[in-house]
Amino acid sequence: MKGVSSVGPYSFADERDSIDDECPPPIYFNDEQILKSLPTSKAEILQGLEVTSKGALICIDQEALDK
Repeated sequence: MKGVSSVGPYSFADERDSIDDECPPPIYFNDEQILKSLPTSKAEILQGLEVTSKGALICIDQEALDK
C-alpha cells in the first residue's frame, strides 16, 4: 500500500488514518498550482475594476457581472 495516503503532503492530519467515505479528505493543490506566478502590476490586478474618486472599486467587467 505504499504511495497511498489519506492526507496531502502539507497536512497536519495523521496519514495513518483511513479514508472515511462519509468525510473524504480535501483536494490538495499541487506545487505547480501553488507556485504559479500571479500578476504584480496594479493595472493587471485591477483589470476589470474602476477606482472611484472616493477610492471605492466598481466592477466594470461585463463578463464577470453576467456570472
